[in-house]
Amino acid sequence: MNLLSFLLSSILLTWLYVTKKPTHPVEFFGHKPPSLARVEYDAGVWTANDILSTAVKIRHDPPLLSAETAFVRGSDCQVYATDARGIIWSLAKNHSSFTPYAVTGGTLLGGDVDTTSGALYVCDSTHGLLRVPPDPSQSHTELVSVALTSDPLNEITYCDDVHVSGDGKVYFTSASKLTPQRFMHSRVADTFATYVSDNILGSPSGRVLMYDPDKRETTQIAEGIAFANGIAVHPSGDYALVAESNTLKILKVWLRGNRRGTKETLVELPGIPDGVSYDAVGNRFWITLYAPVVPAALLVQRLPAFVRRILVDIPPRIISPSTPGSIVAAIDGDTGAVIEQFGDPSKQLGLVAAAHRCGDHLWLGILHGTSIARFSLPVGAKSSSIGSSRASKHGIREEL
Repeated sequence: MNLLSFLLSSILLTWLYVTKKPTHPVEFFGHKPPSLARVEYDAGVWTANDILSTAVKIRHDPPLLSAETAFVRGSDCQVYATDARGIIWSLAKNHSSFTPYAVTGGTLLGGDVDTTSGALYVCDSTHGLLRVPPDPSQSHTELVSVALTSDPLNEITYCDDVHVSGDGKVYFTSASKLTPQRFMHSRVADTFATYVSDNILGSPSGRVLMYDPDKRETTQIAEGIAFANGIAVHPSGDYALVAESNTLKILKVWLRGNRRGTKETLVELPGIPDGVSYDAVGNRFWITLYAPVVPAALLVQRLPAFVRRILVDIPPRIISPSTPGSIVAAIDGDTGAVIEQFGDPSKQLGLVAAAHRCGDHLWLGILHGTSIARFSLPVGAKSSSIGSSRASKHGIREEL
């Protein structure tokens, strides 16, 4: 009976593999998924604490939809939030309400402010890189990068995060060569399901790209990244830090000189990294880990390619975190040392996807959430010295 069951299962899997119409590029099949970093979640510098649980949620009525990034204009701490429905929201100075700043369409992810011109650059995961003018009422949003300038057929797929460097050049990530698509009757493209598909298929197709506003040209800096997520450029312009989500690592990608385009592992992480930002006040990078890796993701690595080909069409929640426990950490860009880290074991915030500093606050974007959050940084204290405490002492507050 066991032999018969095995044969019938093998025949069924083979039939599905041969006859089922592929939903993803054929070059994605047959790859072995990259190895994950194996760092303990509650040990050493990553010892659990509940400091992030003091964050304040800032809601809007009607609710925001997956406000994955809350980014800030440094000169006056003006906060913007992206919305998966293609809306950029502007937060009032007293943090009491949001107003639409620009309606671009598409499914928006990361954003940043060009401090020189005042324009916003935002990643539309379904179309490419957008430039929103300083006064959207006077001129239109422009889709500035949809493909490499040298190869117009080499399209920008899954534009994920963006950072405008000090010299005005715009660095951004193309997370995968998979294009986010709508599923069933969804109003927006399901970027998370596409991420899960990329993880299962195992082909490292993420890239770091650069858009030059003066030349209006897009060039490729680096490729072969296993889901290139958040990006932030060091003020020197020599390198950028990039979250490689599928391997649980932060990469250092060199942008200039003989090492241009090369990448190296800066730090291995105990969870799935998403956002990266640079903090000029603290001379550090902020990274977010939205959840620990689930056991099912480890199992997928060991499966043969044809089985992963079938699994790629299952609902993403099966191998995605069901109980988020986010961490926001500050790291040194030169050494990768963890300076401090703040956790949310109460899991009330949800999946923290990005953290950007202005003044004494970190502004947090929340994947799948209906709000953003404001976190007051502890004064002169590292999480390791504060130690572990219980989330029940705090609790997430809310502002309307």
